[in-house]
Amino acid sequence: MERFQELRESAQNKVKTADHLITQTYKLVQDPKLLILAVENIFLAMSYAMGALLHYEQTFKRVQPFTDTFNAKLMLYREACERRYNFDPNFAKLMLELKDTILQHKTSPIEFVRHGQFVICNKDYSTKILSLELLKRYTHKAKVFIQQICEITEKNEAIFGRSEGRAETR
Repeated sequence: MERFQELRESAQNKVKTADHLITQTYKLVQDPKLLILAVENIFLAMSYAMGALLHYEQTFKRVQPFTDTFNAKLMLYREACERRYNFDPNFAKLMLELKDTILQHKTSPIEFVRHGQFVICNKDYSTKILSLELLKRYTHKAKVFIQQICEITEKNEAIFGRSEGRAETR
């Protein structure tokens, strides 16, 4: 299996996990702290999908080898893929927002639950509020992003299947 196929599959699994956390687990448990876990899964899903696209492009020699860091991948995605495949620039903004939320959560001196929302405060007491409705919107956008990447990376899927099949018959 090619690297982009592995990443694509991982992205699909992470977005399913985030969706399940939001639509099923949260309804049962009613713990707003699950929302930060959903944010992490959405971020990973989008990051894996972006990586899948970049590795796909690298397979066809449309992009040079790249450093496997989020910032390097995001920059390359914006330069090489966003315009080529007509992606909404809000996808990149969403990934940055999710990353920022995760970093705020990790460095936050105070977090609390209020009215079913998870509130993250930084040291200057500016807040980031996570709600179920916000996470549903994030998940929907991530699903659209991942679906678009799946459509792009599955176009030439038969090529990889045939080459693997030939290697097995030798």
